[in-house]
Amino acid sequence: MIKISFHCQTLTPMFLAGADNRTPELRPQSVKGAMRFWWRAVHPHLVTKSGLSWDYKALSAAESELMGGTGDKEGRSKFSIRLRPVQTKVDKAFPVPHKKNMTKKAYTEGSTFIIDLGFKPDHAGHAANASALLMLALALGGLGNRARRGMGSVQVTRVEDNLNDLGLNRLDLKYPGTLADIMELVKKVTDGRAPYFVQSSGLQYTGLAFPDYPFIRSVEVGTPKKNMLFATSQATHDLKETYGSRYEATMGTAARDRFASPLYVSALAGMKPVVTTLHEAPPENLKRFFTQNIQDEFKEKVL
Repeated sequence: MIKISFHCQTLTPMFLAGADNRTPELRPQSVKGAMRFWWRAVHPHLVTKSGLSWDYKALSAAESELMGGTGDKEGRSKFSIRLRPVQTKVDKAFPVPHKKNMTKKAYTEGSTFIIDLGFKPDHAGHAANASALLMLALALGGLGNRARRGMGSVQVTRVEDNLNDLGLNRLDLKYPGTLADIMELVKKVTDGRAPYFVQSSGLQYTGLAFPDYPFIRSVEVGTPKKNMLFATSQATHDLKETYGSRYEATMGTAARDRFASPLYVSALAGMKPVVTTLHEAPPENLKRFFTQNIQDEFKEKVL
């Protein structure tokens, strides 16, 4: 059995809970879900146009090849996930930092745990791809509630594996600290076949086709900011107060026409902010209120 162990440390409070949504719990399902989400986010080139609609069959088949699916044809995941606490601390934290009247239990900053990825020997060829995907998912999105607003950011401090013992080459993995590092992870996750992602002032998607799902349009990395969580929370509040329905159509809403925010904020080591902009796909009745400059204002306040 191939085992790759990622030693992790929380950079921001991680609101990762069990079935009751209150008691903190390290859940493999949450890690697997994050990996699926970010895998799709870097594979828009697998979606094709069929007449007036989009064809997602190739995207679904490739995802299932690595992570398994629900049908008989998709098969099982090529790897297993296990989480092990090392030195975790649970305490009350502020999920919305600019509001000091609301707290929730969380794994606080500095908590450490290990994520183990396991592969059968005949699935060794998937180890590098899956490991890079885990690193990318942790760097861009974090784990648990409020992950889109900087919570649950996790740094990988060390990677251990038994590949040498099995006569296999060790993985060349580096937890990202720069935009260039993130770009390298994107290349590894896509096996170098993501032709529409380029690095300029930020990582950019340059394809002409924009399938209707939340793939990555851009990734931008800012300078270290100790008050990153507060700045993110305050910016969310201020822009919502200023723009109302236009904010909800642009930045997401939990109201009746639920629309997940297309902007993810996460932190790298040293509280360096990262803002990932996903292709927006608001409900039909909100599309006409979409306002690009709201996203630009938000990024300026956070980065």
